[in-house]
Amino acid sequence: MKRNPYSQLSSYDDEDCRRTSAYPYDLEDSPSAALLDDGLLRTKHQDRRGRLPYCKAVAFVMLACAAYILFRVMDWGFSPEENVLDDKTDFGTALGCFDVPSFYLSSEVVRYAVPLGEDAAHALDVHGDAAGSITLAVGDADATEVMYELSLRTNNTQLLDLVSVRRPQPELGDDRMLFTTVPLSKGDTSCARFDMVVRVPPNLKKLHVASHSTTHVRFAPGAEIRLETLFVTLFDMDSRNRILPDLALQADAISLEVYSGGILGAIAVVDKASLKTQRGDGHLHIDAHPVPRGGDPVSFSTLTGEGSTNITWIGDSAAEHRPIRGTHISSRGGDVRLDYRSADFEGLVQLDSKTYSASALQAIEQPRVEEGSGEGGMPSDPRWTHYAGDREGEDRLYIESSGWTGLYI
Repeated sequence: MKRNPYSQLSSYDDEDCRRTSAYPYDLEDSPSAALLDDGLLRTKHQDRRGRLPYCKAVAFVMLACAAYILFRVMDWGFSPEENVLDDKTDFGTALGCFDVPSFYLSSEVVRYAVPLGEDAAHALDVHGDAAGSITLAVGDADATEVMYELSLRTNNTQLLDLVSVRRPQPELGDDRMLFTTVPLSKGDTSCARFDMVVRVPPNLKKLHVASHSTTHVRFAPGAEIRLETLFVTLFDMDSRNRILPDLALQADAISLEVYSGGILGAIAVVDKASLKTQRGDGHLHIDAHPVPRGGDPVSFSTLTGEGSTNITWIGDSAAEHRPIRGTHISSRGGDVRLDYRSADFEGLVQLDSKTYSASALQAIEQPRVEEGSGEGGMPSDPRWTHYAGDREGEDRLYIESSGWTGLYI
């Protein structure tokens, strides 16, 4: 009987007891298997060649998307954040107490003419619990006194008897106008507010405005006022406080400070400008414009606290460059964003910040202390860590922060 070669599954080779296939020949070596494998290979190669353009297209799209995302992330990381503080148009309106019937001295507006003190100086000091607004405006061209236009209103007539206005006494060396509004207790249903316009005469040189009440202070838009020194300080801890500067008002030395609230707008930097919020959580969002004045250095300093800081330096490319002396210190961890991209900055930088991002900076490998260089209110012993543009340039930036700093040049 003919033996079926497929009937047994396996056998042993007698010589070395190795298990061998039961089949008389290997299917992989058969002509049909070879033809089958060759066909499969051709099919696989054809499939791969067909998929190749598709894969390349997908890879290109993915690479383009990744490049775009990377660009957007870098653009976001190296660009200053836009001003997110409340709009300046809320001047006065956020303080309430509008529709009330009673006015101080039964008049909607009370006027005072106040002589200047020694050295053509004048000061305004506001106390009391009424919230209010102060506008610095231009006086008459021939005026020699400060003119006040005061409106104080309340829904409680009895409170008006507690209002006091004490005028300066220049003959006694007193140049301070003291305005005390009404007392209000917590939870009291009574309300009171004041609105004041201070008209500055052309002969005034020094002006100091201080308020211990919740106050909005603004420089009247377009009011061309020229002073030697201007100080504005808001001591109250209410977050509604505002100082709103305007480029038209210029002072050789200007200092603006809030304990809480915000300083926002545009400021003219003539010789020295100092902006402060470090005593609380005040915000500082300012466009700083150096006033053309030959090649004299211009000093600009900020001292901030918990609130955010957003500074943009806007130079005049048509004017002669003034060497920058910039000092920015954040003592309580608030974010600081400094945009000097239009400053044509050329010089040294000390960047001492817990964390930071920066553009156009070159690190100095071995920073050394430069003693005796405290020009323009800068520290006397800066340790320059970076430079931008020409390392031998005349510009200087000193930055110190316990939080995050973004510096863009």
